[in-house]
Amino acid sequence: MLPMVRSHQQYQSFVEQQLRIHYGNGSLLFVAKDWSLVKKFWITDLSCTFRLLEGAFSCRGPRSIDPADLLRSYLLI
Repeated sequence: MLPMVRSHQQYQSFVEQQLRIHYGNGSLLFVAKDWSLVKKFWITDLSCTFRLLEGAFSCRGPRSIDPADLLRSYLLI
């Protein structure tokens, strides 16, 4: 099946929500050199990735993972 694709705004909302859930107590600290990387990930819109790769997905089988999410995960490693 085709993946559930979310917009860049939905992704940003998801990240904000997860940061509040997991680091709401103030345990997450960014040093000055980290902010440039954080900003790049925040503004990089990968939501069109699925349209570029749409021909590689099948309509049958289990639901696929959004390729933008896969790419974001890969870039963060």
